[in-house]
Amino acid sequence: MDLFLQKVIQAGNSFYPEWLSIIELCVALTFLKILHKFAGIVGLHTYNAIVVCIANIEVLHVTKYELLSTPVPLGTILFTTTFIANNIIADKYGNSYARKSVYLSFLVYTFFSISLIISIMHNPFVDESVFLQQAFLNHESMMRLFVPSLRILVASLVAFLCGQLFNISVFRKIRCIKTPWFSLLEYLGIFLAGLLDNIVFSSIAFYFLASPALSLSLLLNGYIIPSCIIRFIIILLCMTMFKMR
Repeated sequence: MDLFLQKVIQAGNSFYPEWLSIIELCVALTFLKILHKFAGIVGLHTYNAIVVCIANIEVLHVTKYELLSTPVPLGTILFTTTFIANNIIADKYGNSYARKSVYLSFLVYTFFSISLIISIMHNPFVDESVFLQQAFLNHESMMRLFVPSLRILVASLVAFLCGQLFNISVFRKIRCIKTPWFSLLEYLGIFLAGLLDNIVFSSIAFYFLASPALSLSLLLNGYIIPSCIIRFIIILLCMTMFKMR
């Protein structure tokens, strides 16, 4: 099974990063619709909680899109779909449930991070057997992956709360407007909320709490601007390819 997965990943490495991101978006929206159909609001809450955990790991992985000149951290695609999920919650179940979904997502992510940090505190057992050598390497990999999780957690909490609550507020006001341009205004609100989320998260995670901190030019050109471009493209794809409600 491990060998099969390695071959799948190697095959995926030959794809353009843009195509991989489109595939990820399609998979995410498909599961969002499936969870909503079979579990209603519980499915949407579940989707948001899972996506927050995954996206905060993905953001530590950097890729290079063919269409952009600078490397881009992943996680943007999944984070953007949570705005769509919360708009569905606000539209069908009310703003209070949408806010609860935001709070629930980060309670889950906090528990996820604390549990992993505690598990890393256990000293790995060193032995010459192949299995335990692999276990030691796994421990080292987990250290590299989850040690930054505290500042990522803090940045995510602040940024996601700001972005999501702003999005819910904008959506509530847009819903009161009787206009055929409702969908366009809705997705514009998602873009602005995502922009706020991106600026706050990137600034806290990679400038204010990072050691060493990124330069302002790298923060702007490597994290904020490329992520905004990607969010805009994702929103266009969602508008043209999917009808979520």
